[in-house]
Amino acid sequence: MPPQMLYAGSLKLSLVVASFGESNPVIAPFAILKTLNVSAPEPDASERWSPKPEIEHTFRAPQELPNKGLTGLFALAVVTGLPVFLILVLHTRISAINSSFPLRPPM
Repeated sequence: MPPQMLYAGSLKLSLVVASFGESNPVIAPFAILKTLNVSAPEPDASERWSPKPEIEHTFRAPQELPNKGLTGLFALAVVTGLPVFLILVLHTRISAINSSFPLRPPM
């Protein structure tokens, strides 16, 4: 519980049911809480709202990226290799279906 509520004496709890616009809310009080007698001194308002120490962040090291030339070479191999692979697979399927369609060109 926040310290401000400990020193309030009593807290009135109510349920508020409302909607956006110009509707009238339904407010139903349902409890009164009495706080304990706290022997600790009440916190000073200047302590709560005074400047806090600066937060120091620790960031992880930036991620190392692979060499751009190697990445480009791999992308080129994939882009050119996939159509060649499909052509070979389709050619073997067609030549298996139709034996008059040879794999090698005639000499």
